[in-house]
Amino acid sequence: MSNLIKENNIFEEVEKRCQSFIESDPLINAYRKKEWEGYFHKAELLTEREEGIKEGEKNKAISMVKTMRNKNMDINLISEITGLSIEEIEKL
Repeated sequence: MSNLIKENNIFEEVEKRCQSFIESDPLINAYRKKEWEGYFHKAELLTEREEGIKEGEKNKAISMVKTMRNKNMDINLISEITGLSIEEIEKL
């Protein structure tokens, strides 16, 4: 059977025509476009989610700073615990 396939290149011709049909079909192209749009939309949503998480973490740190400052904790220790700079802490 493998000799038949090797000797008869009709299979290669069929494969070429199928590939040509798939690549030029407007329906397939529309599907691919939709698929890519969906992919990039998901990537945008992930980025927005990551930004929201970072902002939430920053807000939590600010809240902790205010509580620690009210307890008269050392500013260097507050910086070490929260990850905020001393300048950021002094502004609060």
